[in-house]
Amino acid sequence: MAEEQHVTKLNQIVQIAQIVSSLSLIAGIFAAFFTIYNGTRSAKTAIEGVRLSTISTLKEFIDSDVEARQKADRFLSSKFNSPDALRDLIKEKGSGERAYDSDELKDLRDAGHHYEIIATLVKLDYVDFNLIYQTIPFPYEMWNATTEFRTVLRTKNWSGEGQGLRDFWINSEELKARYDAKRKNAGAQ
Repeated sequence: MAEEQHVTKLNQIVQIAQIVSSLSLIAGIFAAFFTIYNGTRSAKTAIEGVRLSTISTLKEFIDSDVEARQKADRFLSSKFNSPDALRDLIKEKGSGERAYDSDELKDLRDAGHHYEIIATLVKLDYVDFNLIYQTIPFPYEMWNATTEFRTVLRTKNWSGEGQGLRDFWINSEELKARYDAKRKNAGAQ
């Protein structure tokens, strides 16, 4: 009989241990869900904070874009807005690089640099493309006016005859392709 009581007590202890173990497991699951829930809320709050902080950066982009557009317009109104004039300037300066860095093309250089920076930030995922697409128009007129000039600098004469700079404004070209694709897809909807 003493042995049966001992077994019964042992069974009770085992059952209590199983109940405590089950309760611990339930408490652990609850704690995990609570941690995940709080983590998700914290992440959402952090994302909202990041979005709010990008507003000032976006405003800076828009402000600098207004200035870049004005410079692009000045270039487009200048005597250098022709393939012949740009070719002559390269010849006069001795290389595409010197022509590009000249005072005569300062507005083009500044505007081009602005879009190259934006394109690079988009390419490296520092700035969301859709945000840029929705807020900053691509400078198609400037782009089209410089087609031959860009080709010469890339393939024939950056630092001298026969020495092109293959990646000249390449990020801007990729950005333009994304704008074009987005517009094409938007038109198809």
